[in-house]
Amino acid sequence: MSKKKKLLPLAVSALLVGVLTTHSFLLPSHASAQTPNPDSQIGQDLDQEDDRVGDSDTAEDSLGDSITEEDSLEDSVTEEDGVGDSVTEDGSLDDSVTEEGNLEDSVIEEDNESSVRSKYDHTKFLTLFDKDKIIKNFRSMNKIFPSHKIKNDKKNTFTFKKKLRDLPNFTYTYNKQQHKFEDLLKRTVTTGLLVIKDDKIVTERYYHGNSQKTLNTSWSMSKSFTSALVGIAIDEGYINSVDDPITDYLPELKDSGYDGVSIKDILNMASGVKYPVYEEPFITEWYNRLFVEKESFNEMMTTLPSDASPGTFTYKGSDTQVLGMLIKKTTGKQPSKYLEEKIWKPLGMEHSAYWNTDLHGDDMTFAYLNASLRDYAKFGRLYLNNGSWNGKQIISEDWVKETYIGSEGFPFYKYQWWIPPSPDPDNKEILANGIYGQNIYVNQNENMIIVKTSVNSSEEDLGEEITVFREIVELFKDE
Repeated sequence: MSKKKKLLPLAVSALLVGVLTTHSFLLPSHASAQTPNPDSQIGQDLDQEDDRVGDSDTAEDSLGDSITEEDSLEDSVTEEDGVGDSVTEDGSLDDSVTEEGNLEDSVIEEDNESSVRSKYDHTKFLTLFDKDKIIKNFRSMNKIFPSHKIKNDKKNTFTFKKKLRDLPNFTYTYNKQQHKFEDLLKRTVTTGLLVIKDDKIVTERYYHGNSQKTLNTSWSMSKSFTSALVGIAIDEGYINSVDDPITDYLPELKDSGYDGVSIKDILNMASGVKYPVYEEPFITEWYNRLFVEKESFNEMMTTLPSDASPGTFTYKGSDTQVLGMLIKKTTGKQPSKYLEEKIWKPLGMEHSAYWNTDLHGDDMTFAYLNASLRDYAKFGRLYLNNGSWNGKQIISEDWVKETYIGSEGFPFYKYQWWIPPSPDPDNKEILANGIYGQNIYVNQNENMIIVKTSVNSSEEDLGEEITVFREIVELFKDE
């Protein structure tokens, strides 16, 4: 049975582990890259992976084959069509995607956390990845989990200018085979594609009822936002240094595998802490503890044991969740609130967003941020410009420049961002990536940002998608 076949019937597994991103690059042998972690790591060569053809091309494994004529890519909203309101599969306005939408139904306030726990319907969680619901669910996560709203500043909105260009159905080579761009979009069930060159939107497309207002779930892209908040907290003096042990700030972790581990190792997914992969009995146990018995996710981090020495890279959601705990403890604010104050409002986001929480009102920072493509692109623009936003330094330049340099333990990852391998030592690319095909691709050399959201990318697809991103960069290089 393929990994995708396991994942879809066992939706619980994907959500609880926090290692939801699947990556298609193969690694050179690396002692610290553990399997069968569902987060395969970025590997060394985009063009020499002869032995793998994506399982997601098969009828049984792919949502792409379930696209009907009504859902076809040709019916998408494109730059020629303009952008309208997002609609659900039945054609009604999806109230979760507009600023006036019903986000408040799921918003947690401090005085009603116990009420949220008592009313939470955990059965909604079990159908999250169902084929007939996944597209709508990925843009309506406030209907599935409680959340904290992240308000934008409507008086201070930054809007990208437009210089729309045709993006042809180009041919590219991957795994020594020829592929068509539009075929990839269909196979991965793309819901949105945004390409920005020199601060101008050159391509903007939406599919399957999504629009520029749709709040798309990020999955592990949120890890990169969490990292930025840690950098800002250091800038503001809440945290002294990435070299400090995490337990200097979170003494509740002293009886766990995090005891004495540096913040830097946690940022680089090198804590050495054991965080189970999605398999039984972990799936049933953690599902029951979190959503039936309604335990605190943050408290569960205090029970994780050590599995390897610090400095050993193993991608895991618990490291990012602990960073969220660090932000909350040092700033006195939930990460969602700190994000609102330090990034969302200063960057002039076009739409409010939200971050899903556990049943105790704590942001699940390893995933679950929900925002529009244009606002994801603005976060990419912040990193494109080394932390500067229209002349104001939002996050220190050194922090962002460090992000483009591979970590000591693993050269393809740094500070909760992936670094695509390249033979060019001067190449400056980073990638925020989440399961099922959520991507913020930033290319400093060519001053480009690409945001793509999907609902069906498999682990075989990420290398191919980066190949496509680079091809798009070349297409617009001389524009």
